[in-house]
Amino acid sequence: ERSFDEEALMGALPGFLGVRLQRPPRVSAVMVDGRRAHKIARAGGEPQIQPRPVDITAIRYLGRTEKGTAELLIDCHRGTYVRSLARDIGRALGTGAHLSSLRRLSVGNFRAAGGLTYNPQDPPPAEQLVSHIQPVSALTPQYYSYDASPFCEKRLADGLCVYLDFMMRRSAGMVPVEKGIMALGEKYLCLGGLGAQ
Repeated sequence: ERSFDEEALMGALPGFLGVRLQRPPRVSAVMVDGRRAHKIARAGGEPQIQPRPVDITAIRYLGRTEKGTAELLIDCHRGTYVRSLARDIGRALGTGAHLSSLRRLSVGNFRAAGGLTYNPQDPPPAEQLVSHIQPVSALTPQYYSYDASPFCEKRLADGLCVYLDFMMRRSAGMVPVEKGIMALGEKYLCLGGLGAQ
């Protein structure tokens, strides 16, 4: 492994914060002309992947590992390719860079620290699994969520449209409204899209 200049790295990191364009890696699930980029790349082709906006909220340098690699803690929004971020940081430093490991610590309000470890040779007892099951309503902070009246709930259960004005907003979410909203009724939880009429 090549060494890196810690001072240069810490000086480069602020330039990657905020909304910026990022080109996903060649070996990714991005669709290019109706095919996955990784399939094109693995067949020997060069997928023409267009840059897309990503939002990186924070990057902290945690130090040099025992192997001499940089350890970073990154807070980013969906759609960000951390492999591409490493590549771009390496290019900015003029050294090249890649990931030696990646661990997702949270998704929305769900934290890895609150999860169970998985070992197929030693599965946890059923009681432990049951104690970690969360109600479906735990998803509500992820989405813009609404309380559905019995009338609205019936329409949604039948696959019909409901005006948002007919429901009481419960909370703002992290998922953009065009990607999905949640409506909670007495019997059902509905995930749906937002459309204009």
